[in-house]
Amino acid sequence: MQKFSAQEMQNQVQLYSDYFFNAGFPQGQPVVCPERRWTTWSTSLACGSGLAVNDKGAQLLVKPCVCTLCGKSFSNNSYLAIHTRSHTGERPYICDVCGERFNRSNHLNDHKRTHSGEKPYRCEICGEQFVKSGNLVEHKRKHSGERPFHCDVCDKSFARMSVLYRHRVIHSKDRPYKCDLCDKRFTRKGALHRHERVHSGEKPFHCDVCNKSFAHSESLSMHKAIHTGEKLYRCDICDKRFGNRLYLHSHKKIHSEERPYVCNECGDAFKRSGDLNAHKSTHSAEKPFRCELCDQRFTKNSNLHRHKKLHLAKEGTAQEKEKTKFNIAPLANSF
Repeated sequence: MQKFSAQEMQNQVQLYSDYFFNAGFPQGQPVVCPERRWTTWSTSLACGSGLAVNDKGAQLLVKPCVCTLCGKSFSNNSYLAIHTRSHTGERPYICDVCGERFNRSNHLNDHKRTHSGEKPYRCEICGEQFVKSGNLVEHKRKHSGERPFHCDVCDKSFARMSVLYRHRVIHSKDRPYKCDLCDKRFTRKGALHRHERVHSGEKPFHCDVCNKSFAHSESLSMHKAIHTGEKLYRCDICDKRFGNRLYLHSHKKIHSEERPYVCNECGDAFKRSGDLNAHKSTHSAEKPFRCELCDQRFTKNSNLHRHKKLHLAKEGTAQEKEKTKFNIAPLANSF
């Protein structure tokens, strides 16, 4: 299958954006959706592009609906409305089981299957089943070895577009959304809005059991598990369950071979951002984790935990010696 770089995909998005200002269908270069996932009404589920056919029968990308906030264009107003929620942070679709919110109804439907255990999408090669069709598409690439998403800077290829986007942050320092209070910058406007609640103290999400309030809906969902003891979030690969979505998200990286977090010092790659942060400390003299018993310092929290066990073991040995000494003394006096 042909590889598509991020720039090529962006070029396709911009192609024929002036469709509304021309009579009839645009004439020009035929294009295809990178995912080749077309619906019956000729709109791509992968990138939201519409298809038109000119007088020569060539398929042409059409996106007449333009976002006034960022300039991105879409094939119809429905896709534009969904996109606009990425700027506003609106998530109108709510899970009636755990309270998690979503910006699209189909994302809510996919999420509900994590509670029900339903896996309607089955791999015909190995029989593995999945909650989402997208997970099946990604899984099949493990069998084929296909990596269609290509970085146009360093020539690396990826099986998923989301991993390519995360990877590209390594090459670009562009963070256009800046907090006016602390100058911290973000790649997305929604992330900036979430951050601004740190300064404002706004906590719009309330627990109906104990009335505790939270800044984010995800935090409320995690908190509710304390009251119920339920583990609502289920891994669709190994069936392990978790009390909150973040733990599940971190766990699922164990199953993936993707290592999107790359050290800019030595090039080592990691599955989780926390592993990368721990690794980075090996390049510096910084040892932020201190033992409060002996003041020894460590680069990793896990090393500190192992060290503390030595203190516990020594303490246990000393206590055993005291007990032995106490028990033997009377025996010695009895003879």
